[in-house]
Amino acid sequence: MSKGALALVLALALTSGYLGMRLYSRERRAVAPSPPSHPLVQLVGMTPQQTQQLADLETQFVTRRGPIREKILARRAHLHELLQQDQPDPKAIEAEIQAVSALQRQVQGEVVAHLLRVKSILNEAQRKQFFSALAVTMCPAAVGSGSGSCLDHAGHRNQQ
Repeated sequence: MSKGALALVLALALTSGYLGMRLYSRERRAVAPSPPSHPLVQLVGMTPQQTQQLADLETQFVTRRGPIREKILARRAHLHELLQQDQPDPKAIEAEIQAVSALQRQVQGEVVAHLLRVKSILNEAQRKQFFSALAVTMCPAAVGSGSGSCLDHAGHRNQQ
């Protein structure tokens, strides 16, 4: 695997983990957080109908993500066992790393799909607040720029 591809996989894995940790800190619970306590409800001022839609989306997301997370935990446990061996097999270790990375990409895909579903229930003003808050998590260096856009901070101009 080239260094660029490895860096991309690592970046996606870290972003997925970070987003999961920050945005969905209640992931150890079997059910999604109750709608009124979800930070997004207060952040963007959701209506009762939007709050219920969000609760439904959160439940679906937790249900889809759960089995993937369980597989990741199992693969990491196996990787841990491989690393502890007196003569670790580099090929077996690499295979586990690839398996964990593939599963983390699946989680990243679920996170992005979930964010798009959440976006679909918000009005324009709410979407702006949502993506401004999301920029804090996804690209913290952009926060000080005042633009609220990861693309602007990365040196790319958002052509709208």
